[in-house]
Amino acid sequence: MTRFVIVFAAALTIACGSSMPPAEDGDLAAFISKIKAVDNHSHANSTAPGDTDYDALPLDGLPPFAVPARLRPESPLWLDAYRGVYGY
Repeated sequence: MTRFVIVFAAALTIACGSSMPPAEDGDLAAFISKIKAVDNHSHANSTAPGDTDYDALPLDGLPPFAVPARLRPESPLWLDAYRGVYGY
């Protein structure tokens, strides 16, 4: 997940034409660092024997949607991001 965030941030930076990230706001960073992360949702178990898909999200009600061109795997921005992050 961390690699995805780094690659996504690099792709977004390249797409926006900025080579430098914005300066960090010290007060905001200090406030954010004090926030405690809590995983407060449950994963209800199924009572069906052998059900390995019990906590999957039901996607039947979602309409089909198109992924934005810059986020599609075939976008050249991903290759530029890989080059920038990993020297690929």
